[in-house]
Amino acid sequence: MGIVLVWVLSLAAFVLPVAVGAEERSPLDPVVARLTDHVLSEFPKVEGLVVKAEADRIYITLGARHGVRAGMKLTVLRKGEALRHPQTGELIGHVEEEVGQVQLQQVQEAYSSGQASLKAPHVAVQVGDTVRLSAGKIRLVLFPIRSEPGTGGSAQMLFDRLAVALNATGRFEVPPPESVLIKLLEQGVTPEAPLRKAALPEIGKRFRADYGLLGRLTSLGGRVILESQLVTLGDQREVRTVSVFVPQLGHGTEPAVTARVEKAPPPPERPERALQPLPQPVRVAPESTQQKKQVPGPAFIGERGAELPGEGIWKSPPIDLAVQGMDIGDVNGNGKNDIVLVGPNAVHVYRMEGTTFQERYRFTERQLEGLVGVDLVDLNGNGRAEMFVTAVARGEARSFVLEENRGRLQKIAEELRLLFRVVHLPGEGAVLVAQKVERPEGVSRAIYRVMRRAGRYETGQKWQG
Repeated sequence: MGIVLVWVLSLAAFVLPVAVGAEERSPLDPVVARLTDHVLSEFPKVEGLVVKAEADRIYITLGARHGVRAGMKLTVLRKGEALRHPQTGELIGHVEEEVGQVQLQQVQEAYSSGQASLKAPHVAVQVGDTVRLSAGKIRLVLFPIRSEPGTGGSAQMLFDRLAVALNATGRFEVPPPESVLIKLLEQGVTPEAPLRKAALPEIGKRFRADYGLLGRLTSLGGRVILESQLVTLGDQREVRTVSVFVPQLGHGTEPAVTARVEKAPPPPERPERALQPLPQPVRVAPESTQQKKQVPGPAFIGERGAELPGEGIWKSPPIDLAVQGMDIGDVNGNGKNDIVLVGPNAVHVYRMEGTTFQERYRFTERQLEGLVGVDLVDLNGNGRAEMFVTAVARGEARSFVLEENRGRLQKIAEELRLLFRVVHLPGEGAVLVAQKVERPEGVSRAIYRVMRRAGRYETGQKWQG
Protein backbone atom coordinates (compact mmCIF):
# COMPACT_ATOMS: atom_id res chain seq x y z
CA MET A 1 0.00 0.00 0.00
CA GLY A 2 1.51 3.31 -1.01
CA ILE A 3 0.95 6.81 0.30
CA VAL A 4 1.62 10.24 -1.16
CA LEU A 5 2.79 13.03 1.11
CA VAL A 6 1.35 16.42 0.21
CA TRP A 7 2.44 19.79 1.56
CA VAL A 8 0.35 22.91 0.96
CA LEU A 9 2.69 25.87 1.08
CA SER A 10 2.46 29.61 0.60
CA LEU A 11 5.88 29.09 -0.91
CA ALA A 12 7.12 28.05 -4.32
CA ALA A 13 9.83 25.48 -3.64
CA PHE A 14 11.82 23.61 -1.06
CA VAL A 15 15.02 25.45 -0.19
CA LEU A 16 18.29 23.89 -1.28
CA PRO A 17 21.20 24.25 1.17
CA VAL A 18 23.35 26.00 -1.44
CA ALA A 19 22.10 28.15 -4.29
CA VAL A 20 23.28 26.85 -7.65
CA GLY A 21 23.96 29.32 -10.40
CA ALA A 22 22.32 28.87 -13.79
CA GLU A 23 25.69 28.20 -15.37
CA GLU A 24 26.15 25.18 -13.05
CA ARG A 25 22.85 23.49 -13.85
CA SER A 26 22.53 20.75 -16.42
CA PRO A 27 19.68 18.60 -17.78
CA LEU A 28 21.81 15.67 -16.58
CA ASP A 29 21.54 16.69 -12.90
CA PRO A 30 18.23 14.85 -12.27
CA VAL A 31 19.73 11.71 -13.81
CA VAL A 32 22.75 11.93 -11.52
CA ALA A 33 20.56 12.63 -8.47
CA ARG A 34 18.26 9.68 -9.17
CA LEU A 35 21.12 7.24 -9.71
CA THR A 36 22.95 8.50 -6.61
CA ASP A 37 19.79 7.97 -4.54
CA HIS A 38 19.38 4.41 -5.78
CA VAL A 39 22.99 3.56 -4.91
CA LEU A 40 22.69 5.24 -1.50
CA SER A 41 19.55 3.26 -0.67
CA GLU A 42 21.51 0.00 -0.94
CA PHE A 43 23.64 0.90 2.08
CA PRO A 44 21.33 1.55 5.05
CA LYS A 45 22.89 2.65 8.33
CA VAL A 46 22.03 -0.32 10.53
CA GLU A 47 23.35 -1.76 13.77
CA GLY A 48 22.73 -5.09 15.50
CA LEU A 49 24.23 -7.66 17.86
CA VAL A 50 25.93 -11.02 17.61
CA VAL A 51 23.55 -13.67 19.00
CA LYS A 52 25.60 -16.80 18.26
CA ALA A 53 29.29 -17.30 17.48
CA GLU A 54 30.73 -20.49 16.03
CA ALA A 55 34.21 -21.29 14.77
CA ASP A 56 33.42 -20.48 11.14
CA ARG A 57 30.06 -18.71 11.31
CA ILE A 58 28.34 -16.00 13.36
CA TYR A 59 24.67 -15.05 13.62
CA ILE A 60 23.43 -11.47 14.02
CA THR A 61 20.15 -9.69 14.81
CA LEU A 62 19.86 -8.02 11.40
CA GLY A 63 17.80 -9.51 8.59
CA ALA A 64 15.87 -8.67 5.46
CA ARG A 65 13.47 -6.44 7.35
CA HIS A 66 16.40 -4.20 8.27
CA GLY A 67 17.57 -3.79 4.67
CA VAL A 68 20.63 -6.07 4.79
CA ARG A 69 21.36 -8.62 2.05
CA ALA A 70 23.75 -11.42 1.23
CA GLY A 71 27.24 -10.19 0.35
CA MET A 72 27.21 -7.16 2.67
CA LYS A 73 30.25 -6.65 4.89
CA LEU A 74 29.61 -5.35 8.41
CA THR A 75 32.12 -4.27 11.04
CA VAL A 76 32.18 -6.22 14.32
CA LEU A 77 32.85 -4.02 17.38
CA ARG A 78 33.21 -4.77 21.09
CA LYS A 79 32.04 -2.40 23.80
CA GLY A 80 34.84 -1.49 26.17
CA GLU A 81 35.44 0.96 28.98
CA ALA A 82 32.54 3.20 29.99
CA LEU A 83 33.00 6.94 29.41
CA ARG A 84 31.42 9.26 31.99
CA HIS A 85 31.11 13.01 32.17
CA PRO A 86 33.82 14.29 34.54
CA GLN A 87 31.45 16.66 36.35
CA THR A 88 28.01 15.01 36.31
CA GLY A 89 29.07 11.37 36.20
CA GLU A 90 26.55 10.78 33.41
CA LEU A 91 27.31 7.85 31.11
CA ILE A 92 28.09 9.34 27.68
CA GLY A 93 29.23 6.21 25.84
CA HIS A 94 31.78 3.42 25.66
CA VAL A 95 35.14 2.87 24.01
CA GLU A 96 34.71 0.54 21.02
CA GLU A 97 37.31 -1.95 19.80
CA GLU A 98 37.13 -3.28 16.25
CA VAL A 99 37.13 -7.08 16.29
CA GLY A 100 36.86 -7.71 12.54
CA GLN A 101 34.29 -7.99 9.78
CA VAL A 102 31.49 -10.37 8.85
CA GLN A 103 30.35 -10.99 5.27
CA LEU A 104 26.71 -12.04 5.20
CA GLN A 105 26.00 -15.30 3.37
CA GLN A 106 22.47 -16.22 4.44
CA VAL A 107 19.83 -13.59 5.18
CA GLN A 108 16.53 -14.51 6.85
CA GLU A 109 13.69 -12.19 7.75
CA ALA A 110 14.89 -11.27 11.27
CA TYR A 111 18.48 -12.53 11.40
CA SER A 112 21.51 -13.28 9.20
CA SER A 113 24.63 -15.39 9.31
CA GLY A 114 28.01 -15.13 7.69
CA GLN A 115 31.72 -15.73 7.92
CA ALA A 116 33.90 -13.51 10.08
CA SER A 117 37.38 -12.26 9.26
CA LEU A 118 39.22 -11.24 12.43
CA LYS A 119 41.46 -8.24 12.82
CA ALA A 120 43.90 -10.16 15.05
CA PRO A 121 44.39 -13.94 15.40
CA HIS A 122 44.06 -13.92 19.20
CA VAL A 123 40.68 -12.12 19.16
CA ALA A 124 37.41 -14.01 18.63
CA VAL A 125 33.85 -12.81 18.00
CA GLN A 126 31.66 -13.04 21.11
CA VAL A 127 27.92 -13.06 21.74
CA GLY A 128 26.86 -9.48 22.44
CA ASP A 129 29.40 -7.84 20.13
CA THR A 130 28.00 -5.01 17.99
CA VAL A 131 27.75 -5.30 14.19
CA ARG A 132 27.42 -2.13 12.18
CA LEU A 133 27.25 -1.17 8.51
CA SER A 134 27.63 2.54 9.20
CA ALA A 135 31.25 2.36 10.43
CA GLY A 136 33.37 4.46 8.06
CA LYS A 137 32.81 5.36 4.44
CA ILE A 138 32.11 2.73 1.78
CA ARG A 139 34.77 2.61 -0.92
CA LEU A 140 33.05 2.47 -4.29
CA VAL A 141 34.85 2.34 -7.64
CA LEU A 142 33.09 4.27 -10.42
CA PHE A 143 34.01 2.81 -13.82
CA PRO A 144 33.99 4.87 -17.05
CA ILE A 145 30.57 4.95 -18.73
CA ARG A 146 30.60 3.23 -22.12
CA SER A 147 28.70 4.96 -24.90
CA GLU A 148 27.12 3.11 -27.80
CA PRO A 149 26.71 4.77 -31.24
CA GLY A 150 23.83 7.23 -31.47
CA THR A 151 23.73 8.08 -27.75
CA GLY A 152 25.31 11.53 -27.93
CA GLY A 153 28.31 12.86 -26.05
CA SER A 154 27.10 12.96 -22.45
CA ALA A 155 29.02 9.91 -21.10
CA GLN A 156 32.02 11.87 -19.80
CA MET A 157 29.86 14.56 -18.22
CA LEU A 158 27.70 11.93 -16.50
CA PHE A 159 30.83 10.17 -15.29
CA ASP A 160 32.35 13.34 -13.80
CA ARG A 161 29.12 14.57 -12.17
CA LEU A 162 28.31 11.15 -10.73
CA ALA A 163 31.74 10.92 -9.09
CA VAL A 164 31.20 14.31 -7.44
CA ALA A 165 27.64 13.43 -6.34
CA LEU A 166 28.61 10.10 -4.76
CA ASN A 167 31.44 11.69 -2.80
CA ALA A 168 29.14 14.53 -1.73
CA THR A 169 26.77 12.11 0.04
CA GLY A 170 29.40 11.56 2.73
CA ARG A 171 28.55 7.84 2.61
CA PHE A 172 31.01 6.86 -0.12
CA GLU A 173 34.67 7.33 -0.87
CA VAL A 174 35.10 7.23 -4.66
CA PRO A 175 38.68 6.93 -5.98
CA PRO A 176 39.72 9.63 -8.49
CA PRO A 177 38.27 8.67 -11.91
CA GLU A 178 41.62 9.19 -13.62
CA SER A 179 43.25 6.64 -11.28
CA VAL A 180 40.63 4.05 -12.22
CA LEU A 181 41.12 4.78 -15.92
CA ILE A 182 44.90 4.38 -15.63
CA LYS A 183 44.50 1.04 -13.86
CA LEU A 184 42.14 -0.20 -16.58
CA LEU A 185 44.56 0.86 -19.32
CA GLU A 186 47.32 -1.03 -17.52
CA GLN A 187 45.14 -4.13 -17.85
CA GLY A 188 44.54 -3.46 -21.54
CA VAL A 189 40.95 -2.26 -21.08
CA THR A 190 39.88 0.88 -22.95
CA PRO A 191 36.84 2.97 -21.90
CA GLU A 192 35.01 1.89 -25.08
CA ALA A 193 35.54 -1.85 -24.50
CA PRO A 194 33.24 -3.99 -22.35
CA LEU A 195 34.73 -4.56 -18.91
CA ARG A 196 35.63 -8.17 -18.18
CA LYS A 197 34.22 -9.34 -14.85
CA ALA A 198 37.46 -11.22 -14.23
CA ALA A 199 39.20 -7.83 -13.91
CA LEU A 200 36.97 -6.66 -11.05
CA PRO A 201 38.73 -8.43 -8.13
CA GLU A 202 42.08 -6.88 -9.08
CA ILE A 203 40.48 -3.43 -9.27
CA GLY A 204 38.93 -4.01 -5.84
CA LYS A 205 42.29 -4.93 -4.32
CA ARG A 206 44.04 -1.98 -5.96
CA PHE A 207 41.60 0.56 -4.48
CA ARG A 208 40.66 -1.45 -1.34
CA ALA A 209 37.01 -1.30 -2.44
CA ASP A 210 34.19 -3.83 -2.10
CA TYR A 211 31.77 -2.35 -4.65
CA GLY A 212 31.84 -0.99 -8.18
CA LEU A 213 29.39 0.94 -10.36
CA LEU A 214 29.36 0.18 -14.09
CA GLY A 215 27.43 2.21 -16.69
CA ARG A 216 26.49 2.02 -20.35
CA LEU A 217 24.64 4.49 -22.56
CA THR A 218 22.36 2.78 -25.06
CA SER A 219 19.31 3.74 -27.12
CA LEU A 220 15.78 2.39 -27.12
CA GLY A 221 12.94 3.70 -29.26
CA GLY A 222 14.86 6.83 -30.13
CA ARG A 223 15.61 7.67 -26.48
CA VAL A 224 18.92 7.41 -24.65
CA ILE A 225 19.08 5.17 -21.58
CA LEU A 226 21.77 4.89 -18.93
CA GLU A 227 22.01 1.31 -17.71
CA SER A 228 23.93 1.02 -14.44
CA GLN A 229 25.00 -1.99 -12.42
CA LEU A 230 26.10 -1.98 -8.80
CA VAL A 231 28.33 -5.04 -8.31
CA THR A 232 30.55 -6.57 -5.66
CA LEU A 233 34.16 -6.53 -6.84
CA GLY A 234 35.25 -9.65 -4.98
CA ASP A 235 32.75 -12.22 -6.26
CA GLN A 236 31.41 -10.14 -9.21
CA ARG A 237 27.85 -10.42 -7.91
CA GLU A 238 25.22 -8.03 -9.25
CA VAL A 239 23.57 -6.11 -6.40
CA ARG A 240 21.24 -3.87 -8.36
CA THR A 241 20.48 -2.74 -11.90
CA VAL A 242 18.98 0.69 -12.59
CA SER A 243 17.93 2.16 -15.95
CA VAL A 244 17.12 5.86 -16.37
CA PHE A 245 16.23 7.96 -19.42
CA VAL A 246 18.90 10.54 -20.25
CA PRO A 247 17.99 13.87 -21.91
CA GLN A 248 20.04 14.56 -25.04
CA LEU A 249 22.01 17.74 -24.58
CA GLY A 250 21.21 20.53 -26.98
CA HIS A 251 17.83 19.13 -28.03
CA GLY A 252 15.70 21.00 -25.51
CA THR A 253 14.73 17.83 -23.71
CA GLU A 254 13.04 18.38 -20.38
CA PRO A 255 15.17 17.18 -17.46
CA ALA A 256 12.55 14.69 -16.32
CA VAL A 257 13.72 11.26 -15.27
CA THR A 258 11.98 7.92 -15.55
CA ALA A 259 13.57 4.95 -13.82
CA ARG A 260 13.17 1.25 -14.35
CA VAL A 261 14.65 -0.67 -11.46
CA GLU A 262 15.56 -4.32 -11.69
CA LYS A 263 16.66 -5.90 -8.43
CA ALA A 264 17.76 -9.36 -7.53
CA PRO A 265 14.83 -11.51 -6.25
CA PRO A 266 13.93 -10.26 -2.76
CA PRO A 267 13.99 -12.54 0.28
CA PRO A 268 10.74 -14.53 0.76
CA GLU A 269 7.85 -12.93 2.64
CA ARG A 270 9.53 -9.65 3.27
CA PRO A 271 6.83 -7.54 4.98
CA GLU A 272 8.42 -4.16 4.42
CA ARG A 273 10.66 -3.27 1.56
CA ALA A 274 13.41 -0.80 2.39
CA LEU A 275 12.13 2.67 1.49
CA GLN A 276 13.89 4.31 -1.40
CA PRO A 277 15.01 7.95 -1.25
CA LEU A 278 12.45 9.97 -3.17
CA PRO A 279 13.23 12.37 -6.03
CA GLN A 280 12.60 16.09 -6.00
CA PRO A 281 8.99 16.96 -5.05
CA VAL A 282 6.65 17.59 -7.99
CA ARG A 283 4.63 20.76 -8.38
CA VAL A 284 0.92 20.14 -8.88
CA ALA A 285 -0.55 23.64 -8.53
CA PRO A 286 0.23 26.76 -10.58
CA GLU A 287 2.06 29.71 -9.13
CA SER A 288 -0.01 32.53 -7.76
CA THR A 289 -0.27 35.61 -9.90
CA GLN A 290 0.56 37.62 -6.80
CA GLN A 291 4.31 37.59 -6.36
CA LYS A 292 4.86 37.70 -2.63
CA LYS A 293 7.24 36.29 -0.06
CA GLN A 294 6.14 34.81 3.21
CA VAL A 295 7.95 33.22 6.11
CA PRO A 296 7.03 29.54 6.47
CA GLY A 297 5.36 28.30 9.62
CA PRO A 298 6.95 25.10 10.92
CA ALA A 299 10.24 24.89 9.03
CA PHE A 300 10.19 21.49 7.38
CA ILE A 301 12.95 22.40 4.96
CA GLY A 302 15.67 25.02 5.30
CA GLU A 303 16.48 27.27 8.23
CA ARG A 304 13.74 28.81 10.30
CA GLY A 305 12.91 32.26 9.05
CA ALA A 306 14.09 31.61 5.50
CA GLU A 307 12.03 33.21 2.78
CA LEU A 308 10.69 31.29 -0.20
CA PRO A 309 8.91 32.92 -3.18
CA GLY A 310 5.50 32.07 -4.60
CA GLU A 311 2.65 29.71 -3.72
CA GLY A 312 1.69 26.16 -4.54
CA ILE A 313 1.02 22.60 -3.48
CA TRP A 314 3.83 20.08 -3.41
CA LYS A 315 3.62 16.31 -3.13
CA SER A 316 6.02 13.42 -2.98
CA PRO A 317 5.85 10.37 -5.22
CA PRO A 318 4.16 7.35 -3.53
CA ILE A 319 5.89 5.75 -0.55
CA ASP A 320 5.58 1.97 -0.56
CA LEU A 321 4.66 1.57 3.11
CA ALA A 322 1.46 0.67 4.96
CA VAL A 323 1.52 3.80 7.13
CA GLN A 324 -0.25 3.50 10.48
CA GLY A 325 0.65 6.94 11.80
CA MET A 326 2.61 10.09 11.00
CA ASP A 327 3.86 13.18 12.79
CA ILE A 328 6.41 15.96 12.25
CA GLY A 329 8.99 17.29 14.69
CA ASP A 330 12.66 18.04 15.35
CA VAL A 331 14.05 14.59 16.12
CA ASN A 332 17.78 15.37 16.44
CA GLY A 333 17.74 18.95 17.73
CA ASN A 334 19.13 20.60 14.61
CA GLY A 335 16.32 23.16 14.35
CA LYS A 336 14.66 21.44 11.36
CA ASN A 337 11.61 19.25 11.36
CA ASP A 338 11.69 15.60 10.37
CA ILE A 339 8.76 13.43 9.33
CA VAL A 340 8.16 10.23 11.29
CA LEU A 341 6.18 7.38 9.71
CA VAL A 342 5.00 4.29 11.57
CA GLY A 343 4.49 1.05 9.67
CA PRO A 344 3.06 -2.18 11.07
CA ASN A 345 6.35 -3.17 12.74
CA ALA A 346 8.86 -0.33 12.31
CA VAL A 347 9.34 3.39 12.91
CA HIS A 348 10.89 5.39 10.04
CA VAL A 349 12.33 8.91 10.24
CA TYR A 350 12.64 10.85 6.98
CA ARG A 351 14.38 14.11 6.19
CA MET A 352 14.97 16.25 3.13
CA GLU A 353 18.61 15.98 2.02
CA GLY A 354 19.19 18.45 -0.79
CA THR A 355 16.45 17.64 -3.29
CA THR A 356 15.62 14.11 -2.12
CA PHE A 357 13.54 12.68 0.69
CA GLN A 358 15.87 10.34 2.62
CA GLU A 359 15.21 7.78 5.33
CA ARG A 360 17.66 8.76 8.10
CA TYR A 361 16.67 6.41 10.92
CA ARG A 362 14.70 3.21 11.33
CA PHE A 363 13.74 1.42 14.53
CA THR A 364 12.56 -2.15 14.67
CA GLU A 365 13.18 -5.12 16.88
CA ARG A 366 12.10 -8.70 17.24
CA GLN A 367 8.38 -9.18 18.02
CA LEU A 368 7.66 -5.49 17.47
CA GLU A 369 4.05 -5.43 16.31
CA GLY A 370 0.75 -3.63 16.54
CA LEU A 371 2.04 -0.11 15.92
CA VAL A 372 -0.93 2.18 15.37
CA GLY A 373 0.31 5.75 15.79
CA VAL A 374 3.08 8.16 16.71
CA ASP A 375 3.14 11.59 18.35
CA LEU A 376 6.14 13.90 18.78
CA VAL A 377 6.78 16.35 21.61
CA ASP A 378 9.88 17.41 23.56
CA LEU A 379 8.58 16.48 27.00
CA ASN A 380 11.98 16.15 28.70
CA GLY A 381 13.14 19.54 27.39
CA ASN A 382 16.46 18.44 25.85
CA GLY A 383 15.74 19.99 22.44
CA ARG A 384 14.99 16.65 20.73
CA ALA A 385 11.39 15.56 20.29
CA GLU A 386 10.55 12.21 21.85
CA MET A 387 8.55 9.80 19.68
CA PHE A 388 5.57 8.41 21.62
CA VAL A 389 4.62 5.27 19.70
CA THR A 390 1.20 3.79 20.45
CA ALA A 391 1.17 0.02 20.08
CA VAL A 392 -1.66 -2.45 20.72
CA ALA A 393 -0.90 -6.17 20.60
CA ARG A 394 -3.17 -9.06 21.61
CA GLY A 395 -5.68 -6.69 23.17
CA GLU A 396 -3.14 -4.87 25.35
CA ALA A 397 -1.45 -1.48 25.02
CA ARG A 398 2.31 -1.93 24.78
CA SER A 399 3.32 1.59 23.85
CA PHE A 400 6.89 2.89 24.05
CA VAL A 401 9.00 6.04 23.66
CA LEU A 402 11.93 6.56 21.27
CA GLU A 403 14.56 9.30 21.22
CA GLU A 404 17.48 10.03 18.89
CA ASN A 405 20.82 9.60 20.65
CA ARG A 406 24.26 9.65 19.03
CA GLY A 407 22.94 9.03 15.55
CA ARG A 408 20.45 6.23 16.31
CA LEU A 409 16.97 5.75 17.74
CA GLN A 410 16.87 4.34 21.27
CA LYS A 411 13.95 3.12 23.36
CA ILE A 412 13.82 5.16 26.57
CA ALA A 413 10.52 3.81 27.93
CA GLU A 414 8.47 0.73 27.15
CA GLU A 415 5.49 -1.42 28.14
CA LEU A 416 3.37 1.69 28.76
CA ARG A 417 -0.34 0.86 29.08
CA LEU A 418 -1.33 4.12 27.40
CA LEU A 419 -2.74 5.38 24.12
CA PHE A 420 -0.96 8.66 23.29
CA ARG A 421 -2.05 11.81 21.52
CA VAL A 422 -0.48 15.29 21.30
CA VAL A 423 -2.93 18.20 21.36
CA HIS A 424 -2.14 21.87 20.85
CA LEU A 425 -3.76 24.20 23.37
CA PRO A 426 -3.92 28.02 23.16
CA GLY A 427 -1.35 29.53 25.45
CA GLU A 428 0.24 26.15 26.24
CA GLY A 429 1.37 24.73 22.93
CA ALA A 430 1.88 21.00 22.53
CA VAL A 431 0.46 18.90 25.37
CA LEU A 432 0.77 15.11 25.59
CA VAL A 433 -2.38 13.31 26.74
CA ALA A 434 -3.29 9.64 26.98
CA GLN A 435 -6.00 7.14 27.78
CA LYS A 436 -5.25 4.26 30.12
CA VAL A 437 -5.72 0.67 29.01
CA GLU A 438 -6.23 -1.76 31.87
CA ARG A 439 -7.76 -5.21 32.19
CA PRO A 440 -10.56 -6.05 32.44
CA GLU A 441 -11.97 -2.54 32.04
CA GLY A 442 -10.26 -1.91 28.69
CA VAL A 443 -9.77 1.65 27.43
CA SER A 444 -10.74 4.27 30.00
CA ARG A 445 -13.07 7.08 29.00
CA ALA A 446 -11.00 9.59 30.97
CA ILE A 447 -8.11 11.44 29.33
CA TYR A 448 -5.01 12.31 31.35
CA ARG A 449 -2.08 14.62 30.86
CA VAL A 450 1.23 12.79 30.62
CA MET A 451 4.09 14.13 32.73
CA ARG A 452 7.76 13.22 33.08
CA ARG A 453 8.87 12.78 36.68
CA ALA A 454 12.23 11.43 37.84
CA GLY A 455 12.94 10.07 34.37
CA ARG A 456 9.59 8.25 34.12
CA TYR A 457 6.49 8.99 32.04
CA GLU A 458 3.38 9.04 34.24
CA THR A 459 -0.21 10.18 33.96
CA GLY A 460 -0.98 13.34 35.90
CA GLN A 461 -4.25 15.13 36.41
CA LYS A 462 -7.34 14.25 34.45
CA TRP A 463 -7.62 16.52 31.43
CA GLN A 464 -10.67 18.78 31.49
CA GLY A 465 -10.29 19.97 27.88
